Amino acid sequence: MSTAPQAPATSPQRITHDRLAQVLKDPAQVSSTIVVDVRGDDFEGGHVRGAVNIPSHIVLDDEKMDTEVIQRLEAYPNVVFHCQLSQVRGPKCAARYYAALAHKAGSVSAVKQQVFVLEGGFENWEQHYKGTDLVEE
Repeated sequence: MSTAPQAPATSPQRITHDRLAQVLKDPAQVSSTIVVDVRGDDFEGGHVRGAVNIPSHIVLDDEKMDTEVIQRLEAYPNVVFHCQLSQVRGPKCAARYYAALAHKAGSVSAVKQQVFVLEGGFENWEQHYKGTDLVEE
C-alpha cells in the first residue's frame, strides 16, 4: 500500500482507518487490497465498503485455511483483517493467516503479501465513516 517497494513485514502490521480510507478511495490501490471482516452475523449490520466476510471460525480452521481462505485471498498483495474492535479475533486471524502463508511459502521471508489489522476495528471505522460510501449496510 506504499508507493515505494518494500519487503513484506515478518508479521501482520497495524493500519489506521485514515490510511485504509485513502486506499479504498484510490482506484490504483483498491484493486490490490482486500478487507476481511472476521465477525459473524453482525457483518450484515454494516461493514467496510467492499469487505468480504470470512468468520473467524473459518480462518482458524486448519483445513479451511488451506482450501478456502488462502485460495480466496492469495491474489491480493494487501490483506486487511478486522473484527468489531480488532483486539482479539481480527489480530488472531491475521496472525494465523500470516503463519499459514509462511508455512506454505517455506519461510517468513518468502511471504509476498502484506497482512494488516485495522486499528480499532469496525467500531472505530464506523465512528469515522458512517453515513459515507465507505460503510455498506
